[in-house]
Amino acid sequence: MLTRPLLPAFLLLIAGSAGAADATAAELRVAVTGARSAAGQIGCALYPAERGFPMDPASAVQLWQAADPNGVMCRFEGLRPGSYAVAVSHDLNANRRTDTNFLGIPTED
Repeated sequence: MLTRPLLPAFLLLIAGSAGAADATAAELRVAVTGARSAAGQIGCALYPAERGFPMDPASAVQLWQAADPNGVMCRFEGLRPGSYAVAVSHDLNANRRTDTNFLGIPTED
C-alpha cells in the first residue's frame, strides 16, 4: 500500500511462478491509487533491467489506461521469474509521456 496519495510511484518487484501449468511464466499486477482526477491516463512501465529506469521507456513494456481516482490495475502477463522495476505516472495531458521541466523534474504526477 502506498503511503503517499501522489504518483509517480517507483517499485522494485519480484515476479514469481504462475503455477503448475507454466512454471516459467508469471503475472504481475500493480494496483495504482492516488490519482487526483480522471483527467488523462495512468501509465505503467515495466523494466526488465535497471537500464532506462525510470524515465526512458524504450526498454520497458508500457500499459496505458484511463485515469480513475478510484484506482486502476496494471497487469503484466507472461513474465519470466526475476526482478523487475515499475514506474507509474499520471499523464494529465494524455501524450503518453511524463512531462518534465527544464531541470528534468516531472511536472505531472
